[in-house]
Amino acid sequence: MQLPMYRTDRYFTYAYGLNSFGRDCGFGEAAVSTRIHSHMEWLKTVLLPNFRTANAVQFVNPDWKEGEACNYDDDTPAVCTEYTKCPKVWDDFKAKRIVHFCTSLNIVCCPERFVQRDRQQSDELDTCSEQYARQHERYFKILQTPSAPHIVTLTGTSSTDRCMGSLITKSIVVTAASCAASLNNPRQAVMANGIIVPIRQTVVHPDYDRMRATNDIALIRLQRSIVPSAEVLPACVWTNLTHTPLHLRLYRETPPNDNGPPQMVTMYNTDCQRNYKRKLTADQLCADQVVPEANSCYRNGDQLVWPRPDNGESDPTEDTTATPHIVGFYSFGEQCSESNPGVFTRISSYVEWIRENI
Repeated sequence: MQLPMYRTDRYFTYAYGLNSFGRDCGFGEAAVSTRIHSHMEWLKTVLLPNFRTANAVQFVNPDWKEGEACNYDDDTPAVCTEYTKCPKVWDDFKAKRIVHFCTSLNIVCCPERFVQRDRQQSDELDTCSEQYARQHERYFKILQTPSAPHIVTLTGTSSTDRCMGSLITKSIVVTAASCAASLNNPRQAVMANGIIVPIRQTVVHPDYDRMRATNDIALIRLQRSIVPSAEVLPACVWTNLTHTPLHLRLYRETPPNDNGPPQMVTMYNTDCQRNYKRKLTADQLCADQVVPEANSCYRNGDQLVWPRPDNGESDPTEDTTATPHIVGFYSFGEQCSESNPGVFTRISSYVEWIRENI
C-alpha cells in the first residue's frame, strides 16, 4: 500500500503497508495491512546495520599540522586540511560518522582525492552546464536516441574494434583506460553525426592497473576541435565527490530497446562487494539495471549518464534544456546473463587529473 506525495518539486512514492489479509485486496471489504512504520527499528538493523543515533567518537591528534600527511585509514593517502576544503569529511561529521581532526576542530584529516583545489580561473569543466545547456535538444528527444550528442565511438585498426567515449570539451574525449587498451590506442573518433576525427594522443591514467581494474580512465585528444551543434555537443563531467545521482541512463554499444538507454540505479559499494572477490575502491561505483534485461552485456567504456535533475519524468512536452553529465564508465562485472551489478569508474574522483590534462 503506497501513496505518491509531491515534495521539493517532484513526486516521491511512500510505502505505508504490506497487505496481510482481506478478500479481493480490499475491494468492497476492508483489507488489513502491516503498518511498515511500526517496524522501523527492526528494519534499521537489517538495512542500516551501522546506523547510529548517538554521536560517534571523534579523534583529535594535535601532532598533525595543516598540510601534513595523516592517517585516514590503512590504504588511503590523506592530508590535514581546513574542513571547508573537504566536504566529504564534513558530511561524515554531520552524519555522525568517525572523523579524525588534526591541530584543531577546523582542520580535518582528508583523503587527498577529496581535497578541493584552489584555482585562479575556471575552465570548460566549470562552465559546461551554462555554456551548452541551451544548445541541447529537449531531454525526451535525447533520451530516445541510441547516440546522444556527446557520444563518441572510438575505433582501432579494424572497424570491428570499437568502444565508446564521451566528448567533455571541444577537443577531449574521456573513456575507460581498458577501452583504449582493447583498441591498442584508438585511431579515430566517430562523432554522433557520423563525422570522423583523427586522434592525436591517448593519455591513460599513470596508475591504471589492468589486473585490479583500478584508475580505469583515459583521455583522448582529438586532432582538431569540433564545432558544437545540436548533433555534436560536449557533455558535462559529474564533479560532486560526496553525492552521486540515484537514477542514471546507460549508453552502450548494445542497441537500446524501445524505451531508450536502460535505466540504472546506483548502489552502495558495501552491498555491491558481495558479488565480487576483488576489493572495490572508493573510486569505483556500482550500478544495476532497474528492469533487468535478458541480455545485458556491457563493454569497457559504456557510460553512466545523469540526464537532468528530474530524470526526464516531467511533462515531455515541456520545453526545457538538458545538459547530460557523465558519472562513470563501465570497467568490469556484469557479463551478459550473470545479473551482477556493473562496476564503473567513478569519474568525480578524477576531476583534478582531468583538469591537469586538458
